[in-house]
Amino acid sequence: MNISLKTYICRQFERSSWVLTTKHTDPFCFRQFEPTNSSFINFDRHQFEQRISELYDSTKLKDGYAPFCKHLFVENFTETVVPLVRITPENEHLLRTAYEARTEKELPVLKRYFPRESVTLHKAKYLDIILYSKEQVQKENAAMSTFLTEYRQH
Repeated sequence: MNISLKTYICRQFERSSWVLTTKHTDPFCFRQFEPTNSSFINFDRHQFEQRISELYDSTKLKDGYAPFCKHLFVENFTETVVPLVRITPENEHLLRTAYEARTEKELPVLKRYFPRESVTLHKAKYLDIILYSKEQVQKENAAMSTFLTEYRQH
C-alpha cells in the first residue's frame, strides 16, 4: 500500500480564490531537494516547480489543517519514495533515535528512524503538495526571525 509523500512546497496565493499568482517556493522547502533529506524529492527543483505549475488546478485543492493551507495531490512523476516503513516485530530492532532540527534555526527534536540501508523503500504513488498562502509564509518567516533574535539574546 503506497501512501502519499508530504511535500512542503510553499506557494503564494490569493486567499479569496486560491489562484496561483506567482511561482515561488519558500527557501524552507529547498531542503526537500537535498539527497540527505529523508523525504528527498529526486527531481530538479526548478523543473519540479514548473511541472507543479502545469498540473495546478484550483478545483482539485483539498482543505488543509488551517484556512491558509491547501493540499494538491498529484501522481508521482518523480522517483521519490515513501520515506515511511511500518514498524514490525521483525524490524523493530533496526530502529534508531536522534535529536534533529529541520533547519539550523529550529531546536532539535527527538526522531525515530530506520537507517536507509536497513529497509526497502517504495516509490510513492502520489505527491501531496502542501500550499500556504503568501500571508502565512510571511508571518511564519517573520516569527522565526523574531524567535531567533530573542533566542540569541538569552
